[in-house]
Amino acid sequence: RIMREESEKDDPKIIQFFMAHDEIGKYISIFTLAELVESLLFKEKKIKDHMKKLDVVSSIAEIFMNTTGIRIIELEKVSEHRGIFISPNIIKYTSICGDVKDAIHVCIAEHEKLLMVTHDNKITELKSLYENIITDTHLMKIFEE
Repeated sequence: RIMREESEKDDPKIIQFFMAHDEIGKYISIFTLAELVESLLFKEKKIKDHMKKLDVVSSIAEIFMNTTGIRIIELEKVSEHRGIFISPNIIKYTSICGDVKDAIHVCIAEHEKLLMVTHDNKITELKSLYENIITDTHLMKIFEE
C-alpha cells in the first residue's frame, strides 16, 4: 500500500489495530515476506515501475515491521533450525483448505504454537486444521471489550 498512489494509502483496520496494541506479540514467516515480494514485484499493477525492485520492497517490509512491531518467526528461534518448518501434514491440509499458501501458514503457526489470525472468509476451512485460529475481526473485538 505504501508503494501505491497517494489516494490509496488507507491502512486496513487490522494494521491500525496491530500498531495500537504493543502488548500483542506479532510474527510473520519468511514465507510471508516471499509472498509480499511476489505480489509487489509481479502481480500488483498499481505500483510504479521504478519501485519494483527487491531492495525497495525489502526496505518497505523493514519499515512496516519496525512500525508495527512484527518480527520474523525464523529469526526468533535461534537455538533451533533456521528456516521454515513445514509439516508432512501439508498435503492433507491443502486437500482440506484448497490453498497451499494457507496450508503452509497453518503448518508454521502449528509448529510455533502461535495464534493464527486470518480473514473471515477463510476461518471455516482453516479452523478445521488448527484450533488456535481466529479472524482479524474477532481479534479486534476481543480488545474492544
